[in-house]
Amino acid sequence: MRFERAFRPTRALGAAWQAALLAPGSLLGGGALLVACELALAGSAWTVLAGRATLGAELGAELNPELGMWLALLGSCCASLVVAPLALLARAAVLAGHARAVERVAIHGEERLADLAAARALRGRLPAVLVAGAALSVWRLLVLAPPVLLLLAGPRPALLVALALSAAALWTGLRYSLAPYAVVFEELGLRAALARSRALSAGHRLGLLRYEAALLAAAGLGLGLCCVGVLFSGALAEVARSESYLRVVRRAPWWLDGDA
Repeated sequence: MRFERAFRPTRALGAAWQAALLAPGSLLGGGALLVACELALAGSAWTVLAGRATLGAELGAELNPELGMWLALLGSCCASLVVAPLALLARAAVLAGHARAVERVAIHGEERLADLAAARALRGRLPAVLVAGAALSVWRLLVLAPPVLLLLAGPRPALLVALALSAAALWTGLRYSLAPYAVVFEELGLRAALARSRALSAGHRLGLLRYEAALLAAAGLGLGLCCVGVLFSGALAEVARSESYLRVVRRAPWWLDGDA
């Protein structure tokens, strides 16, 4: 399938919904785990920002205000240094299994919960998934954090500069956003996966930007359901990402198309 059609948001989300109906346990369950890992990573970053202010104010009331701020920052950083690596490692392992589960459902029309443990089959390539997936998660965080902080804190010079850097990071990072899927689906090493992502995204970065924005908006709709719904909507977006990449690199008959 041509890249433009494979990464058309409406088509991808429709296919993801069709696949999720057949295999809700592996696709939605595994996707929810991926979203939970992303939220844990975002929460660890927020701990550093918010913890310094809130906890620092409490400690400053009892101790020296400046000392309280530094102690709060140190505690927040220590907590994040524990949570963030665990979240990234868990996400890499789940992504490998979840992507394989999407492949089995989309092409063969079968569900196997054991696919979620498929990270073991990657053997030496799990570090590549970890590095590429970690870079993707951190990139998303760096892109989304400045606009969110700008909305919460109002226009400030430092945040406006950060917003400009965020836009530059967004445009540059789109070239490498497909690397984790290249590792999982095409069993490439890290350098080859980065090169593959650059090759696939060449001339399509604007389309990828629209695609990611649409999936982010779709995932955000789940926040309206007592915030828990974001696990479901975010999981659907994760299924769509894997299915879109598969459409570009797999030419086999597809169950989703009624061919298998």
